[in-house]
Amino acid sequence: MSNKDELEKIRSQIDTIDESILELVNQRSLLAKETANLKKSTDIYKPEREAKIIRNLISLNEGPLLKEQVISIFNEIISSCRSLEKELKVSYLGPEGTFSEEAVKEVFGSSVTKSSAITIEEAISAVSEGNSNYAIVPIENSTEGPVNITLDCLYASDLKICGEIEMSIQHNLLAKDLALPKTDLEIHAHEQTLSQCKNWLDDYCPNIKRVAVSSNAQAAKNAKENSGILAIAGSLASEKYGLEIYGSGKLEKEFIRDCLPVNSVGLSSDEFCSYIDFIADRRLNGIGLDVLNPGLENPFPWLAETMDVKKEQNFFEGRVTEYQKSSALSEVSDDEL
Repeated sequence: MSNKDELEKIRSQIDTIDESILELVNQRSLLAKETANLKKSTDIYKPEREAKIIRNLISLNEGPLLKEQVISIFNEIISSCRSLEKELKVSYLGPEGTFSEEAVKEVFGSSVTKSSAITIEEAISAVSEGNSNYAIVPIENSTEGPVNITLDCLYASDLKICGEIEMSIQHNLLAKDLALPKTDLEIHAHEQTLSQCKNWLDDYCPNIKRVAVSSNAQAAKNAKENSGILAIAGSLASEKYGLEIYGSGKLEKEFIRDCLPVNSVGLSSDEFCSYIDFIADRRLNGIGLDVLNPGLENPFPWLAETMDVKKEQNFFEGRVTEYQKSSALSEVSDDEL
């Protein structure tokens, strides 16, 4: 069988599986609508039930899908089925691109009606006044502690906390263009973010003016409109407002492409760019942070064997190790490369 015939056979199998998945998802949707009719409560969002479903699916997963991919797929399936029961309106601290908006997607999926609020008070008031079913607001973070304005608003209302989500917050330094003007720069961010990033800013941007704004997403909007403004915000804000992320490896990748305009055997610019991402993920994992490219494999395993080898502490032993490496390389014929 030729490669083309084999490819067509595999594609046909994928099509058949997709049709089965669609049929099963529609069956699930019908069952979800039936449960809505049997429920006495009008509250269709049950975080404890949904969390139980996800935990069970994770325990059954044998791969190759990663845990994060399973969560993402079934969050959207649950969200779509829930929307057939009732339209959910969720308010969050806006504008678009905030971590609160990211939390809305992680909790409720995409099949909800989102409403951005200018302030935390406005987001909570939207629920109190019946304009939204739920509000997503920050309540605590690991560096600055409780978000007092949220606690004050909850104390003054009759609303209750019905669920929570823990998010790993990664701040990025964003700019409209990596080629920044040399003078009159400003860094914009929410005051709490500026406080969280104070030590880093003191070390790397000590002379740049810092401006507190209503949200990190607002800072991103300001950066989009003015090339002299840097913003501290999440990756979602970068995507929403078309901003570049400092430290994302883009400059390094451009340098690699300039150095390797023509691909060679076993060493292409695309592979080297993947290697940059792989090293970045390894370092993030080493300090306990989430990786940026889940499942990315090292495109240069032979390079890892050379770079990661443990060298002896003794100077003379180290020299012998280097000598042995050179000797081994010199014995390889051209036919074996």
